[in-house]
Amino acid sequence: MSGLNIKPESISALAGKTALVVGDIMLDRYTFGEITRVSPESAAAPVVKKIKEKFVLGGAANVASNIVGLGAQVYLCGVIGQDQYKEIVISLLNERGINSDSILLSQEKPTTVKQRLIVNNRQIARIDDESTAPLDKEEDRKLLVYIIKALEKSDVIIFSDYAKGVISKNLASNIINLAKKKNKKIIGDIKPINKSLFRDIDVITPNIKEAEELSGEKDLSKIGPKLVSDFNADVIITRGADGASLFCKNGDIHHLPAHGAQAFDVTGAGDTFVATLSLALATGQSLPQSTFLANCASSIVVRKIGTDIVSLAEIKKELL
Repeated sequence: MSGLNIKPESISALAGKTALVVGDIMLDRYTFGEITRVSPESAAAPVVKKIKEKFVLGGAANVASNIVGLGAQVYLCGVIGQDQYKEIVISLLNERGINSDSILLSQEKPTTVKQRLIVNNRQIARIDDESTAPLDKEEDRKLLVYIIKALEKSDVIIFSDYAKGVISKNLASNIINLAKKKNKKIIGDIKPINKSLFRDIDVITPNIKEAEELSGEKDLSKIGPKLVSDFNADVIITRGADGASLFCKNGDIHHLPAHGAQAFDVTGAGDTFVATLSLALATGQSLPQSTFLANCASSIVVRKIGTDIVSLAEIKKELL
């Protein structure tokens, strides 16, 4: 497999691990319809007849969903609101076999919902219903208690940060310090606005646009080393059809090509990437091997429409 010596049993080993996912839980709401006519109220507005609707786990919950899709165990720590979407999220978690005991029910913060309007298999609009305000001190404290308990039982920790106010400086620093003491790797899929929270984690996985914003550079050869220095971490920059570039703390650089496939929908591809990468690292595979597997998994998921997951069987079929 591309000279990286990835064996079938190495892929199967992902299922034997347990991951802790900390971050912004979201609910993806898909409304499917067809244009039937032009609105009499406005000549520029088409009338969309609703055909069906579905709800899918998003954000940190989609990372957790990808982990269980790969046969592994997961603890999901985040926040949902005491609102109309709470039961939908919990029901979807139960369907996926994801325990919701480590999720904080907030009195102040609503469930983050992203509603996408899909017409003729094409997304034409998205409505975000969210609050990016930070948790109050008491909710932050309660969530940290959940996280500490779950971290003890996990092999690897994932920050799934969408900058919705869940991961605070206090939360991040406590998790990083405890993970270092327990010798457990931390992988971060982070947003540039929160970059100061994640220095000294083991790996960050920005896409190329995020990497440019994080580094202030435009040239890939400068972006990678700058991020390695800024975060004191290994850096994997995902570049869509151009594959992924790995910049290591030891100075090694690896450019991995994408698996040649048409991308139908990139929604959730980063979640699939970080889930696969983290489990592979937890099994003891090297960073290049783990990146290769994650690159493969994300190339599979982008061929699917909407937020989706990848199975071990699909990865083996792709590679064997």
